[in-house]
Amino acid sequence: MDEVLVVGGGPAGLSAALVLARGGRRVRVVDGGAPRNAASPAIHGMIGFENVSPTAFRERAWAELSPLGVILEQARAVGLERRGELNVGLDDGRTLSAARVLLTVGLVDRLPKLPGLKECWGRTAFSCPHCHGHEHRGQRWGLLAIQRGMVGLAPSFTNWTRSLTLLLDGRSDVEEARLAQLAARGIGHDPRTIRALEHDGGRLLGARLGDGTLLELDALLLHPPQRQTDLVLFAGLALDDEGFVKIDDAFATSMPGVHAAGDLAGTSGRAIAAAAHGAEAAVAILGATPPA
Repeated sequence: MDEVLVVGGGPAGLSAALVLARGGRRVRVVDGGAPRNAASPAIHGMIGFENVSPTAFRERAWAELSPLGVILEQARAVGLERRGELNVGLDDGRTLSAARVLLTVGLVDRLPKLPGLKECWGRTAFSCPHCHGHEHRGQRWGLLAIQRGMVGLAPSFTNWTRSLTLLLDGRSDVEEARLAQLAARGIGHDPRTIRALEHDGGRLLGARLGDGTLLELDALLLHPPQRQTDLVLFAGLALDDEGFVKIDDAFATSMPGVHAAGDLAGTSGRAIAAAAHGAEAAVAILGATPPA
């Protein structure tokens, strides 16, 4: 039985594994090999890993973890329950047991059913300007108003571009006064519905509008709704009012012995924030449990 089983091999999980192993714990990481940022060509805004691909990041991390005795299980966790001890079921039929489990499986993006978006996602369509805005600075951006809150954030995106159009996609509930305020900041808007995104191998060309017009764009910013993974939902972990896994100051969830860190517990979605959260969770686990 492992002392700590880390479920999820992204920045949060790998950072936690490093701190735990250096703290003398026997650590095993379960990694299904399908990171949320897999579509992105590179990680940005993470010092020491700027412009490194998600795959190269994981390879570099494992080169550091292996000498510390961390074991990698290349499988997907499909079940989590407590029967005296904690048991994690894998998609290959095996079950792993551990004294503690740290969940770092992130969240699932629920992309709008907009033709062309999947092909552009992570490349020229993205949710975090701090992660990808620099690569598209000065270009023609569209801001897809899925949530009302994105309208209020629009002026902050002019840090990266002065050519920004709010895409209402048929919405009629944005106040004219708010649109006028944006216009005064040089931010235009288009009320028409969006039929599809035109692209060339994931390179955005523009939004094909409901009347057939092509609104030429180089980048699309949107924040799609997110949900917890099936693993978290089926385990029945308590969620907070915003849908994140509820944790206390020791990163403990509602299931005894199970902790959570990273995006599923409410971090910003940036790799560097997830890595920091994972490290903090590992420190909390080290402080709460003596070595076996």
